[in-house]
Amino acid sequence: MKKILFIFVLSLYSIQGFASNTYDFFPVHEFAKSPLRDLKVPENWKLFKDPSELDLFHERFKGPVHEKYSIGWWNMHPYVDDCERAISEWDKSWLSHKGQGLSNGIQSSFIRCATFFTHQHFRNRDEGIKVFERILLSWAKNEPVAYPTSNNLKTWEHGALAYASTMLVGDFASFYAVYYDDFDFTQDQRQAVESYLSDWLINHDIDPPRMYQRCDLEDLTKFEFIGNNFIEINYCGSNRWRLALGAVYLGLKTGNQKLFTAGNRHLEIALAVIDKDGIYAPWARKGALALSYQRQLPEVLTLLAVAYESIGYDFYEHQLPHGKKIHEVYDAFFDFIYHPEKLNKYAFGIPDYTG
Repeated sequence: MKKILFIFVLSLYSIQGFASNTYDFFPVHEFAKSPLRDLKVPENWKLFKDPSELDLFHERFKGPVHEKYSIGWWNMHPYVDDCERAISEWDKSWLSHKGQGLSNGIQSSFIRCATFFTHQHFRNRDEGIKVFERILLSWAKNEPVAYPTSNNLKTWEHGALAYASTMLVGDFASFYAVYYDDFDFTQDQRQAVESYLSDWLINHDIDPPRMYQRCDLEDLTKFEFIGNNFIEINYCGSNRWRLALGAVYLGLKTGNQKLFTAGNRHLEIALAVIDKDGIYAPWARKGALALSYQRQLPEVLTLLAVAYESIGYDFYEHQLPHGKKIHEVYDAFFDFIYHPEKLNKYAFGIPDYTG
């Protein structure tokens, strides 16, 4: 299971909006507090007991994976050659750039670009790592990935930039941590990249835009209310998992306790909205797309379980605030595949979602 899941590091999808502060001023959710917050980073941490495991994974599965398929699926032909520059510079003109085929906004276009990069890398690690090297060095030097704070932005612009930034910083941090030894950096370059990613992950939160409220971690029935559009679902949604994965993996890899603790804090918020039945509420209310979103949950939980196993913590036995243990969440996932009606109360929360 460890081998098969690392291509998922850059593949969570959902889209909306937020604001940022510094770590010391983030909301403290005592309801979500867990033993994760007290875990310590060991010295000389290693993800793989045998480094060849990652090589075997690529050799076994690289055949069917090709970036040309993602170009075709998403009609990326008009802009794929500009992906590296746009992400490196954090080109905000991609917010609305329909003339280049970017009809889905900067967040969708950037994740498609990143997926394209991972497919290249998956087929050829030596060549594919180079685009990630160039992007990370550009970020570390120019610090372009800005979480939006301007009051002059329209709501959708704020949401798109906030989503895109938290998405890619979390994803690239996870990728860097897993493929750490493949990056051909000098010591100074490595220090600059790690400092940039760490500071970003520690000091950025997901917070609602004006008029919106944070997810109520204690009362998950609010996800069931019809037309309750004033809850900022992304506060406890896809990018919370991304920030958690990035900070946990990079914190372990670099021996950064504060970063690792920040990742566990992000994770606690996401875990607190798994209900008493083992269903992750923010994705359950996606209507016709609920199963498509929920299928990511066993993947991300397994990535986390692998990380915690490496420091002696059994994540599968981890107790969630609403009662379930992680291994029971897996049971619940397979249960509602056969009993999708269990999602009805959430699906009605956003009528006619995606038609």
